[in-house]
Formats: sequence, structure tokens, C-alpha cells
Amino acid sequence: TILDDLGLVPAIRWLIKNKLEPAGLGADFEVSGFEQRLPDEVETALFRIVQEALSNVVRHADATQVRIELRQGEEQLVAVVEDDGRGFDVRSIRPVDPKGRGLGLFGMRERAELAGGRLTVTSQPGRGTRVEVVIPQRKEASVDDEDAGASADPRTDRG
Repeated sequence: TILDDLGLVPAIRWLIKNKLEPAGLGADFEVSGFEQRLPDEVETALFRIVQEALSNVVRHADATQVRIELRQGEEQLVAVVEDDGRGFDVRSIRPVDPKGRGLGLFGMRERAELAGGRLTVTSQPGRGTRVEVVIPQRKEASVDDEDAGASADPRTDRG
């Protein structure tokens, strides 16, 4: 409900305070843009992806530091979660792993794609992990844009 009530940035701050700090992880959180609320489905996708990435850091990374970045530009939204943990071989993770490993990564990728974006996971053993999601911004059509298709001279409209 924190996401619904307060929005994406405060909800991620809540995750840092309630998930990372109790686990003894330091966190840097950088935000640029995000002056207005995003469409619900985009906020939910970004929140759930960041939430899963942070859960993976706590459970698997053996990290000491996490960097979370949110950027909203004119054309795209970007969320990055990067840790200094032990990393892993990305190619070794399969969504059908018998031990259930990789399902979180698969779910994050699916959420990104449903929001029209893409998810990239970069990692190497001993070098940490970087999860980046990029979602194109949808531009809302303005009234002026909708009227642009109409003829400026009503005498030329013959129907």
C-alpha cells in the first residue's frame, strides 16, 4: 500500500530502510526526475523489479553496498540496482532450474517486458551484479495533437 499511497520513490526509500538496513547493507539512492506519479502499471512494474533485485542482493549476493538509481528522462525511465557482492554467471541461470533459482530474474524480465521495456542483468563471479530496467516513456496525446488531423478550413471538409 505504500506504493499506492506515496508513489515509487518513497516506496523504494521504505524498502531501503526496512530491507537493506536491517541486513547490514549500505545503500546509495539516486533519483532524477519523478516529479509526478507514473501510470500505475509502470510504477508497479518498477517497484516489483527493484524489490526483487534488492531481495536477491540480501539473499544471495554477500554484498556490503548497494546502489539504487532511478532516472526519468523525456524518452525513458531507468532503474538500476547494483551491488558489490560475489556475482554469478548469468548464463548459468535458467528459468526452469530444478532448485527454483532464476525464477526471480525471469519474473523481473517478464514485468519489464509487460511494461514495454527491457531488463538487463550483468554479473561476473567476484564482481557484483547490476540489474537495469529501461522502460520507454509513453507520451500522452494532448488536445492539440488530436485536433492536428482536422482541417483548419471547414469549407474544405466535404463529406
